[in-house]
Amino acid sequence: MTCPRCLRPVPPGLAACPTCGLQGAQGTTLTTAPQVLAPPVAPPRRLAQALVGLLALGAVVDLLGLLTGWRYAAGIQGLLSDPLADASAVSGVERVYALLGGAQLLTSGCTIVLWLVWQYRTYGAVRDLGAPGLLRYSQGWSVGAWFVPFVNLVRPLRMVDDLWTGADPDLPEHGPLTAGPGSRLVPAWWGAFLLGEVLNRITGRLPGETLEDLHTAALLGMANDLAWLVAGGLALVLVHRLSQRVLAQARVRGRLAVR
Repeated sequence: MTCPRCLRPVPPGLAACPTCGLQGAQGTTLTTAPQVLAPPVAPPRRLAQALVGLLALGAVVDLLGLLTGWRYAAGIQGLLSDPLADASAVSGVERVYALLGGAQLLTSGCTIVLWLVWQYRTYGAVRDLGAPGLLRYSQGWSVGAWFVPFVNLVRPLRMVDDLWTGADPDLPEHGPLTAGPGSRLVPAWWGAFLLGEVLNRITGRLPGETLEDLHTAALLGMANDLAWLVAGGLALVLVHRLSQRVLAQARVRGRLAVR
């Protein structure tokens, strides 16, 4: 006999399923139920690989920006110490610094788009694998949460944390679900990301009329690049590990779609 709720076998003579506790009709045993196969799930593996590659590229650009910013700040400091010094070298570094800033904008824009698509599809995969009770929000919020003021300070973090706990391969496929421990990687990534956002906004509002202003902006720009570098590195590891958890869960449950 098969339990109609969890589809697990029930020994003859029992009035309740030993797996999920479902009670049968009074005075009878559980009735048989046809075996229903859950549909396969296709986690976005290639999308995750592309996102990891783009995050790695962004980290390289941020590192170059950090090093160039250090040279730029040192050059301005030299002009402050000696106003008669040759400023041509600083001008050359400034042009490279500006080009790297454009490259950072380009890679960041592409990363944002790819991240939203990856998170949306991963959220759907975790939901389809049987962990809707651990996902506090709908799949649409995996994109919308990033664009709602104040909500975007907390909800994206919660949704990624839900993905981590919901993709646990050790979760039972049927019966009550209990969230396991989260990952320290998630809040660390989010903290570095928010720090980068704050520093970016502060740097963008600084005046650039004097050498002192340019020197301060260069130092803050270096701090900003460092925050983005850390956030990008943590995001790279997070995407890789989370994608592996979803794949492992699909394999354990025999629901990994073959492509």
